[in-house]
Amino acid sequence: MFSKADLHPTLSSAIDILFPYNFWRYLHFIVDDPGKIKEWKTEYETTGYLKFDSTTFELFSQGYLSASVSDEQTLGMIGDIYNEEEYLLDPHGAISMVAADHHRENLTDLKLICLSTAHPAKFPDVTRKALNTGGSLLAAGMHEILKNAKDKCERIYLCNYSHLEPAVRDAMVSNWKQNRK
Repeated sequence: MFSKADLHPTLSSAIDILFPYNFWRYLHFIVDDPGKIKEWKTEYETTGYLKFDSTTFELFSQGYLSASVSDEQTLGMIGDIYNEEEYLLDPHGAISMVAADHHRENLTDLKLICLSTAHPAKFPDVTRKALNTGGSLLAAGMHEILKNAKDKCERIYLCNYSHLEPAVRDAMVSNWKQNRK
């Protein structure tokens, strides 16, 4: 069974989703029937519930393990890894590490790799909370692009909607005429 539940915000915004696109992408690897996948997606979007046939369930179950990870465990893992390895994890990476620890004894014959795909600079409040730094942020929690962005000017372009349609049309016609030459 696959069902939607109420969204409960966590420290890891990428995990706070109601429609897991990567799951549907994974189904494309194991089910060679795009029409069926589209049918399942529509049913799930419409009803918030989907029960897979036993064959499909068995196929996709072979590719997933899951674990529930609390915000406290996430913060604890960020702190532990930083204190032990001097490496600052983002919350998504911390969740994968907690889940990996949860399944470690069942995966003794396998190498376990956790990929961290977000930079901790995206989560300054989480970093401060995990490491109890108060208002300051560690250098590992900063990113040069974010520091530079603070000094940039922001331009705001406003357009009255009544002027937008003719302006777009004129630009398209002008571009079309120029490309025909």
